[in-house]
Amino acid sequence: MHSSELAAEPSHADSGLLVQPISRLETIGIIFGTNIGAGVLGIAFAARKTGYVPLLLCLALTCVLCTITMLYLTEVALRTRGNHQLSGLARRYLGGAGGWLLFLAVAANSFGALTAYMAGSGSIMLDLLGAYGMSRELGSILFIVPSVAVLYLGLKVLGAGNKLISISMIVIILALIMASIVSQDARLSNLWLSHWQYVVPVFNLAVFVFGAQFLVPELVRGNLTAPRKLPGLIVAGMALTFVFVALIPASVIALVGSDNLTQVATLSWGNGLTTPPISSPCWPC
Repeated sequence: MHSSELAAEPSHADSGLLVQPISRLETIGIIFGTNIGAGVLGIAFAARKTGYVPLLLCLALTCVLCTITMLYLTEVALRTRGNHQLSGLARRYLGGAGGWLLFLAVAANSFGALTAYMAGSGSIMLDLLGAYGMSRELGSILFIVPSVAVLYLGLKVLGAGNKLISISMIVIILALIMASIVSQDARLSNLWLSHWQYVVPVFNLAVFVFGAQFLVPELVRGNLTAPRKLPGLIVAGMALTFVFVALIPASVIALVGSDNLTQVATLSWGNGLTTPPISSPCWPC
């Protein structure tokens, strides 16, 4: 490439995106917090016909594939001069049509995820605070307003917010998992039921759960001071996601069985844990 062409390329400083460094924990928190969302809350319900074993294999396969694609995108973003979003990278290498197609794909995915988040959060708020006048619509609004505010304030605030939320989610999920383990209603036998003919819809949802590829340009932008550490942080974030995405449906299915699952996993957990726990450290067979 000629020097004149290099000079024409935009730098990170003169793009429209601010370069704000984020820490390692914030990077992992952004990946984990993005993946642990609407798909995770609904994946146990989606697997009610297939069973847990096919679901686990789908999750493992999609985790590996999505991690590899994120690492490829990281390499592309780091080697491309200028500061681009994912659609900008597509336009740079695939032309205008490729950029628009990827933009529309990301927009459709984001709209679907946001709709699922709002619906799920509204149901949870209604279940928790319905006796105090909470409605599903108000619960959805109470969820979306602070979420939009965090996004508007930029990458640094997003990283700090995701770190805090991710740590809180880990603590809450671990508490629910431990409560499921000591519950007298939990049955390991609930996890061995398998019906492979229904696996395709579950695989589609598993891909959605690990769909954090569109975050790669933001992660690169936040780790420009230490780019060699970013691949390891991506692997760590995706591995942490896999552990919890596998444990959540396992706990719910073992506790309530495939026939009693609700569309939102936390509601099934709440219903299943109403029975007082026993002190046994192992799930009953």
